[in-house]
Amino acid sequence: MESCGRATADSPDLEERRTSRGSQPVWSASSAKGFLGCLDMSGQVRLLDLATETTVVLDAKGAPTAKLLAVAPGGELFALALVDRISVRDWSGKERHVFEVGETTALAFASSGVLVSGHGDGTALVWSLTEARK
Repeated sequence: MESCGRATADSPDLEERRTSRGSQPVWSASSAKGFLGCLDMSGQVRLLDLATETTVVLDAKGAPTAKLLAVAPGGELFALALVDRISVRDWSGKERHVFEVGETTALAFASSGVLVSGHGDGTALVWSLTEARK
């Protein structure tokens, strides 16, 4: 099982791991409160609090098919880009929002209430997380 390993904000291979899903974990940083998220090859999502060096591990159903991970600025939510949708979840694993879209090529939280996704056709979509709840 491929794990996220031991990472800190200054890990030398952080950028490579963040951008590659082939054989490496996917990383997502949330600098607002010092969180680092990791999606490993087995489907586990980990959130590392850089200040306290504590880690929360979640077995996210469907994550092995995910190729992108984004962590909200406060660390309270994370988003996974799956094959045909975006799934926004809390750390209990509960799916809070689902956005049915095609292939997603970029994913980031603009603020705690806004998620932005980029797509292969050049479009960018802005999703409000304060309106519709699943």
